[in-house]
Amino acid sequence: MNEKSASVVEIHKNYCIAVTCDGQFLKQEITAGTYEIGDSIIVTAEKENKRAAEKFDIYRIVYRVAAGFAIVAVVVFGAYFGIHILRSGDKPVTVVLQDSVLTETALDPTKEKTDGNEIAAGQEDSVLLKQQPGQSQLRQESVVDEDDGMLLEKMQEGGEPAQGSNEAPILYKGLHNISDTGELGLIDYEDIKIDYSIKESKTKSGASPFEKSILFNFMHNKKDYFFNGNIDAVLNDANSSAIRTVRMLFENYEYGAKRTEEVALENDEKSFTLVIYGSFN
Repeated sequence: MNEKSASVVEIHKNYCIAVTCDGQFLKQEITAGTYEIGDSIIVTAEKENKRAAEKFDIYRIVYRVAAGFAIVAVVVFGAYFGIHILRSGDKPVTVVLQDSVLTETALDPTKEKTDGNEIAAGQEDSVLLKQQPGQSQLRQESVVDEDDGMLLEKMQEGGEPAQGSNEAPILYKGLHNISDTGELGLIDYEDIKIDYSIKESKTKSGASPFEKSILFNFMHNKKDYFFNGNIDAVLNDANSSAIRTVRMLFENYEYGAKRTEEVALENDEKSFTLVIYGSFN
């Protein structure tokens, strides 16, 4: 029998559990109400006390395991309800849980629409010869590119809707063969009188593919109206397949006004389709 000093840690009806200075938990029979937790007592280290201490250690282990499971349960349920709450928002949300990535992205119900004609036309290059009184200017440009887009924006004044676009109504469309040099052709459209002729190009040289050009003459023929839009010359090959498009823009084109445009031709261009877009107002 070995007596030791110990501190009371648990009190029961007929006994208490005390811990010694060397860490042993021992059972000691006492009369109820004799001691309180924390009191120092003298205990006897017997086999029964050892069994009580071992039992106390088992309880402590079970308690810790139960506490661990409770913490895991709180984390799992918190993450589950958190995901449902975040899904109710409008912004994209990414939640990471145990190496799994759940991504919720708010979708935009509106989608940008692209005009197929503008995409096809944007891949074609053109050469436009523009004549003014006392001078002529050769300008090579892309049919629908960023420069034309900026030009169309600058042309709009007073909040009017944009003109000079394939989205405008088609007023006329016709296929015409490229005739011999000097012959005059007429376009059957009353509101704007248009004639054209083929002539030798001024830019002709040994290294240039432009040997001829089409000379267009325009005259506004609808009284008390302005024309806003564009006139496209689609150059075709021998099989009437489009090669490129030359766009001529018109802004507030008034009655009686005349205009001349020269379009340089490549060797494999045998016909053209003239298309008039826009409106009279």
